[in-house]
Amino acid sequence: MELSHGRNRGWILGRVGAVRSLGLVIGTGVVWLCMKLLGQGYSVTFASAAVLLVIAALVSFLLPRVPGDHRRGEGSGKGPTLRQRFVARKTYRLYYALAVVFGARKQIFLTFAPWLLVSGFNQRAPQLATAMAVSAVIGLAAKPFFGRMIDRFGERTVITADGLILLLLCAGYATVPYILPFSPALLLLYVFYVSDELLFSLSMARTTYLSRIILSREEMVPTMGLAGTMDHVVSMTVPVGAGLIWVAWGSWAVFAIAGLIAIIIVMLARRIPPHEPAAEADAIAQ
Repeated sequence: MELSHGRNRGWILGRVGAVRSLGLVIGTGVVWLCMKLLGQGYSVTFASAAVLLVIAALVSFLLPRVPGDHRRGEGSGKGPTLRQRFVARKTYRLYYALAVVFGARKQIFLTFAPWLLVSGFNQRAPQLATAMAVSAVIGLAAKPFFGRMIDRFGERTVITADGLILLLLCAGYATVPYILPFSPALLLLYVFYVSDELLFSLSMARTTYLSRIILSREEMVPTMGLAGTMDHVVSMTVPVGAGLIWVAWGSWAVFAIAGLIAIIIVMLARRIPPHEPAAEADAIAQ
């Protein structure tokens, strides 16, 4: 956000997302190579991940300081205060609400969409890695496009579209396994899986929305941090309740609840102020 200086924020986040998709292609390629082609087990796969993490740690030391970066307490031996780490303002309540529902939506699809493929259709890690690789390859072009759509139409329109498409996916997940034969149902579920992986990238609209309403640049990181905490709290609690619902009523009930979450996302999105490109202020650079 700071590197964008308020210009083309969505497009820049889209480019970053595309690079992440490239990393996802590499990661899923490693899984497929180790488990499908070489016939190795999980030990070799996780060892490969450990090597990549070491490389990532080394690269992080090469990151330059951003000119004008404000680090409270730097050079004084004092860290940020609790107030500086967690910013709770009424101005940001809609952003925080979106973070909470996204946490619920994210965990349902990260946990139960793959589990439906594994438990109901006997799919394994190489097949899921292939599906993720397909979504990542598409994401190389789709994510910058999504970013441009955010810049052009605004967060309200994009998040609303995200919620409506998610509602359709939930309806598909809830019904397809019960009404179609095995092969066409499996094909459609993979289409849903790839589509949902791409929809996750639209979460950058929440970040660009925050960048428009932020009161000062010093509050950007702690506000995102508090939203991330809320996201994780929801992510830790949703699988337990949804898992009990799955056991009691079946997979359709979990995705029906996810459909309700999609409706909430649409309702919250409609409260975002309309996009006004000509009058948009460079809030972060102030």
